[in-house]
Amino acid sequence: MRFHCETVRKGGVLQLRMRGSLDGSSAWEVRHLLDSEEADEVVLDMQGLVEVWDFGAAVLAAGLRQLEVGRLRILHAAPELEDWLDRFAVVAEISAGAEFGMRSGHLRV
Repeated sequence: MRFHCETVRKGGVLQLRMRGSLDGSSAWEVRHLLDSEEADEVVLDMQGLVEVWDFGAAVLAAGLRQLEVGRLRILHAAPELEDWLDRFAVVAEISAGAEFGMRSGHLRV
């Protein structure tokens, strides 16, 4: 499995449970999903990610910067994603995921 995103809706809360690799393509998939949904709160659960590419983290962070929700929570965030969230000044409650042994990928062009 390359990437899978399960959505759970409960009231005004939308939770996305991500599995697999977060690269540029899968980050765009998440962005399009978020653009098509309305929610007061969004929770991104990244515990199932086995790999996070810098480019995917940057694409996702840029989209989250434009997201208009009352509350954004990110669970099990990889350090690469946290760096990009800081760069794009994304306002979110973040719990780190380094203790989960997530691999990171650096795409250099």
